[in-house]
Order: sequence, then C-alpha cells, then structure tokens
Amino acid sequence: MHKMIRLVQKAKKAKGGVEYYTAGTTRLLSFFAHWRFLYFHGQRHARLLCDQTVYHGPKRERTALISMLSPLLFFAPDVHLDEMEKLWTDEVIIETAWKSFINKLLNEWNSLIIGSTVMLAVNVGFLAIPGVVPYNVTNGVLMITRQVILLASLSEIASAISLDASIGSIVIGLLLMRHNRTMQDSEPSEASRYLYQNSQRYFGLELMAIVFSLPWVLLMWSMVMFFVAVFFYCFSISDLRSRISSALISVVALAFIVGCISTVWESRDEGGVLQNGFHAFRARALQPLRTFHRGTVARLRYFKGSVVRSFRNCFHSDDVESVHSLALAGPGDGIGRV
Repeated sequence: MHKMIRLVQKAKKAKGGVEYYTAGTTRLLSFFAHWRFLYFHGQRHARLLCDQTVYHGPKRERTALISMLSPLLFFAPDVHLDEMEKLWTDEVIIETAWKSFINKLLNEWNSLIIGSTVMLAVNVGFLAIPGVVPYNVTNGVLMITRQVILLASLSEIASAISLDASIGSIVIGLLLMRHNRTMQDSEPSEASRYLYQNSQRYFGLELMAIVFSLPWVLLMWSMVMFFVAVFFYCFSISDLRSRISSALISVVALAFIVGCISTVWESRDEGGVLQNGFHAFRARALQPLRTFHRGTVARLRYFKGSVVRSFRNCFHSDDVESVHSLALAGPGDGIGRV
C-alpha cells in the first residue's frame, strides 16, 4: 500500500496527461479486484486469513508413509508439511510469504551444511584416537610385508555411520540449495506451478516435506551415532569409575534432551509437533489391532445373537405345541389345566 500511494502521487506529476494517470491508477485498482475475487470479498464464506480455506470438505489426513517415517525422522517432515499446506491454502500463494519460506529454507540448509561439515571433521578425528580402531598385526608369508587385520569395534561402527550421515546431509543440502535457489525470486504463479508439479495425488506434499527435512534429519542421526560411539568407547577402555561417570553424564544429558523436546519443540497448534506426530504414529500402528479387535467383537456378538435366537426358537416352538394341544382339548380340560 505504501508503494502504491507513492506511485499515485508521482503519477500526478508525471508527463503524459490524464490518460497515463488513469491507466496506471486503474492498473493498481485491478490488483484489489483480483484479490477480492480470490478471497471471496463480500461473500458469506469469505477468507479472513491467508491460511484459511473457503471450501467445506474433510481435512486431508496424513498417509501411512509419513506417519510411520516421522518417528525415524524426528517428526521434521510434519513441520515442513504444515508450513507448505498453510502457504498453499486453496492453491493460492502470497509472494511475500513464499519468499520468506524459501529464504528460511536456504538459510537453514546453509547452516546445516556447516554443522554437518563440523561433524564430519569430528568423526575423522575420533577414528584417529588410539583404541577406537583395534587391530592385529601378523607377519606375511615371506616375512617381507606385514598384513594389518582391522577388527571393527562398536565405537568404530557407530562413528562410521555418523560419518556417512554427515556426508549425506552435506550432499543433499547442496543439491537442495542448488535446485531451490532460483525459486527465491520466482513469481507466485511459478511457485504455485512448482508446488503443483511436486504434489502427488495420494501423498500430496508429503514426499516434498520429507526431502526438505533430510539434511536436518541426517545431521541429527549423525550426532546421535557419534554420542553412541563415544559412549561405547568410554565403556571399552576405561575403568569402573570412568564407566560410572560416563553413564551418569549420559543419563543426565538424555534427561535434558527429553525435557527440551517436551517443552520447547512445539508448533502453533494446541499440542506440539512431537505430540501430534506421536499420536498419528500411534493411530497408524494400532489401526490393525483395532480392526482385529472390532472384527472379533462383531463375530462374538453375532455368535451370541445366533445362540440366543436358537434358544428362543426352541422355547417358542414348545409354546406353540402346548397352545395347539389346548385348542384341540375341550373347555373343561383347558380350564383344569390352566
């Protein structure tokens, strides 16, 4: 609005006459008309917020893919998926919101690449510590060369996995930055076309959210495996006092991490990202058990109903025979029997 007001003020002083001034002003007013059309201005169900849908329909449920993979990916895809769904509400994109989202992603990937590079150097230095890679030296057949047989330890395996995860985070982060850097200055129509091309009919934007979260997920797994490697290393070569100290410090660190996750890692919803993702994962995991339970209960009810109906039919048939015998007997016999 501030830019439009400045343009109108400059247009009054510009050369060209009233025709140019009228053309420029009506061009600005056409933007308002276009936004009124997109946001259903004056209608009963107008869109009052940019992330509010104007259509009545069931909310898109999370598929089994992202529900089952989210715990392994630290529920990171849920964050990106919520942001992209709010950004692309009713397939309408606001230019400032899109540029802010892309700039945040690029800055995040850049910082993750730096962190993964640090973890890569840390793992290489950790593998060079004596005792991490145990080995056995045996003489060769001709006593000329020596053959080094490496015996993989648990700390070495965990550190190697951490190193591979760091390399994967760096490579994927560089590819994502190279691919999405040009989308930073794209128009809303190009951004909407980009999201539409990457949206699947069944999965929606879930695959795109998973790919966007891979650099952060791999860096987190790299840190976790490095923590495991250090833990195994402390328990492999240290004495009893060092093992007890390492165990206590590890327990305290894990307690602080869990507390940080439960209190800080929250979304804008009533629950948190971790809580909502855990509920979705639990619902997907327990769905076969619930289906089996419902089927078993339905079968038991059907069996119970069939047994009750069979008993009722038996008693009903006896009553019919007794009534039929009473009808064939005389009045006195009937009264006497009654």
